[in-house]
Amino acid sequence: MSILVSGGAGYIGSHTCVELLQAGYEIEVAANFYNSSPLALERVKTITDKDAVEKILPKTPTSTASSSSPPTRRWGRASPSPSNTTPTTSTAR
Repeated sequence: MSILVSGGAGYIGSHTCVELLQAGYEIEVAANFYNSSPLALERVKTITDKDAVEKILPKTPTSTASSSSPPTRRWGRASPSPSNTTPTTSTAR
C-alpha cells in the first residue's frame, strides 16, 4: 500500500516525500507543477535513493472540492486594498 502525496513536487510536499520515503513508506505523488518543479522530485530521489511514482495532473482541474478562491488567484503578495493606496497628507505644527 502506498501513500498519495498531493502537491508532492512543491516545497512542503517534497519535504513530506523525503520524510515518508526515509521512514520506509511507498509514496505516489500527484502534482500539476503549477507552483512547483519536476526537479523537486529528482532531488527527492537523490536524497533518498528511492523513486516516487509520479502522477502529473492537468493544469486546469476538472473539478474542485472548494470554490472559496477564484481560479485566477495566484500565490504571492495580494494587491493592496484601496485603503492602503490612498495618499495621505499631513501638516507639521
